[in-house]
Amino acid sequence: MKSPLPLLQQAERILQVETETGKIITVDHMIRYNPIIRSLILLSEMGALGKLRHVAVHNYAQDQALPIEHWFWDEKVSGGIMVEHGVHFFDIVSALSQQKPVEVYGTSSQRNQRQRDRMSAIVKYDDGLLGEYHHAFSGPGFFEQTTLHLAYDLARIEIEGWMPMKGTLKALTNSSTRKAFTSLSDWKEISAEAIGCGSDDSRPEGWGAAEALSDVKDYVKAGGISYKADHIVSGSFEIERTKAEVYGRCVQELLLDVIAKIENKEHELAVTLQDGVQALRTALLASR
Repeated sequence: MKSPLPLLQQAERILQVETETGKIITVDHMIRYNPIIRSLILLSEMGALGKLRHVAVHNYAQDQALPIEHWFWDEKVSGGIMVEHGVHFFDIVSALSQQKPVEVYGTSSQRNQRQRDRMSAIVKYDDGLLGEYHHAFSGPGFFEQTTLHLAYDLARIEIEGWMPMKGTLKALTNSSTRKAFTSLSDWKEISAEAIGCGSDDSRPEGWGAAEALSDVKDYVKAGGISYKADHIVSGSFEIERTKAEVYGRCVQELLLDVIAKIENKEHELAVTLQDGVQALRTALLASR
């Protein structure tokens, strides 16, 4: 089924049919199959990044190819920006965090009666994650840019591209987690420094003893959780292919995933119809 799913009632009916018939149905959230996203999901699951606390999605898209009469602006057809486009990012964050939305707040700006061209949402998740999402279809193609900022307890990550193509990572690591970063596409470690030799300027002079902040060797605290870490590393990652090639491969991987599920009922899909319904529900709440 192509994303976005139909309106929520229809989507839930399709979900019911899947349950009743055992048919294999998924949704075209192909970004889940992107190599960068897949690696980050695995790194998150193994605990190498710590807990995900905050996400910020900034998507500045062009509108030169979207004249006022284009179907994209007819929300009865497209569902609007959050439904037509934003569902993919809600889905990525759910996959990275393994958390579900519990509160959704949205706002928007209307260029005219037909074109609601800028939309923002704040989403609170069930284990404390806070997400910010901004999508604007209101600029020239020269300035088109999408960034995804991820703030984990042990890492700060910035990804570029609505189809993720490259990014940077700065993380507190130990010997095992540091090796795990090689799973990222074309990972290049730019710098590494022992924590004891590094500088932490978060507390100006006279604001209290630094030793009180970390009294256990090779451990750091974040959000009340202690993590084993002895180095801080910075690096970059990049997929050395064109966006079209990466997109095409993601669609192929999605189809292969469905085929594997058809052939083996025990196989777990990377993205399910339930995931699609959850992303749609979030998008509709953000669009009110």
